[in-house]
Amino acid sequence: MIKKILISSDLSDASSALLTCAADWKSIGVEKAILTHVIYSPHPGGMNATFVKETKTMDKDNDLAKKIMPILEKQKAVMEEAGIKVDIEVVYGFPARAINDLAEKHDVSAIVTGSHGKGILKRATIGSVSSELIHLTSRPVFLIRSKLGQDCGGVLPCRNLFSHVLYLTDFSEVAKKGLDYLEQIVEHSKCRVDILHIISSVQDAEKALPDLEAIKARLLAAGAIAVELECKEGKPEHTAINHIEGREDLTLVVMGTHGKSFTTELLVGSLSLHLSRYSPVPVLLVPQETDTDN
Repeated sequence: MIKKILISSDLSDASSALLTCAADWKSIGVEKAILTHVIYSPHPGGMNATFVKETKTMDKDNDLAKKIMPILEKQKAVMEEAGIKVDIEVVYGFPARAINDLAEKHDVSAIVTGSHGKGILKRATIGSVSSELIHLTSRPVFLIRSKLGQDCGGVLPCRNLFSHVLYLTDFSEVAKKGLDYLEQIVEHSKCRVDILHIISSVQDAEKALPDLEAIKARLLAAGAIAVELECKEGKPEHTAINHIEGREDLTLVVMGTHGKSFTTELLVGSLSLHLSRYSPVPVLLVPQETDTDN
């Protein structure tokens, strides 16, 4: 069951827009959220302080905390309105490491972070933070790219996150872990699912069909309203992104990733990083070591 998530906020409009997914989280069984803001600082006590290797919680009476908390309280209210209990944590540390530390501390089912905004990321690009987080954590990571309105005058809210999911698979054990997590989402959302298998030659398509049909049957049994299968030939990074960009109806991409260990399997490693940086729709990356029962 997906009961508890950690949401990383950088206090930007993009983070506030991210929280408008609250009803979607609630719809798949989320009961509690840890709303956190990380202040980049290897030296919480000042430049003369000892180098800090661990994430440190900020005192709520701190002057900086008093400026931050009103924004976080407003974001908390959005989540609570959807029926999700929320705890706030403000910490010092390196962003990716601190986010992972808090995820472990609270034993969350997944981490949710945006890929737009400048609050905690003034000294680190979203690419470096998300890439490091993916390598550090054993928790599933939702990467949600905020979208600007047509006039670029504001950030569009998050809606219908679990209505049409694309599942990428190479049939590896890592990919199967992503399927385990997707199955839980389908059981709650009854969403539509597309399955994409990227092949090196057209001859591989027929060989893959039995495995694809088995996955389809499993997702239909879990409650998916429809499941479509597709094989595409090409380089995984380019083929996946081109497929996603050509489908405006997709709301989420799900795939397994290596987490703390590196592999050379087809859809693991470089593709997960590529999607984390360039996918125009939200991505859920599920490490092989994930415990999906939290």
